[in-house]
Amino acid sequence: SDRSGREGAGSDAARVSVEKGRVEQTDWLVLFYADGDNNLSPVIWRNVQQACNGLADMSSAKKTIKAVVLWDGTARAGEATQQVPSGTYLFDLNAEKTTLGSAVLPATDYSSTASWLRGTDRNQEVNMADPATLTKFLLWAQGRYSAARTVLVMSDHGAGSHTNRTSASDR
Repeated sequence: SDRSGREGAGSDAARVSVEKGRVEQTDWLVLFYADGDNNLSPVIWRNVQQACNGLADMSSAKKTIKAVVLWDGTARAGEATQQVPSGTYLFDLNAEKTTLGSAVLPATDYSSTASWLRGTDRNQEVNMADPATLTKFLLWAQGRYSAARTVLVMSDHGAGSHTNRTSASDR
């Protein structure tokens, strides 16, 4: 089945194609929006690795847990490290232990299933500050997984979520 969504004017719709019967069922779906395209890249990468270790620790739980990461690593000189991938990737994390801070991530790379990860220049880099990117990630996950409960984790610089009623200056 195909699922598509519309974002604001000028943005491309997220299109997700999943083979019939291939939507993965899980009790819990953790969606990790990991914007490491800055000086936090090594720290956020370590958080992603910690999620793999946590899944391994929970592997005997009665409930099924699936964790998916939209990772955007930095390619800027001085911020990139050999252990942290630059560019944007969709990872389905495996429940396996890994060494924190290493280049190893036990995961399946599903980046090829999301055409919206590639810009017009064919570069695999998205703007994680654009709300349309978050929308596309959520639509992609909705087309690929079915979960009783879903958690969204967002990681980047920032002052947290706020509205007109709760602006950053009100805190």
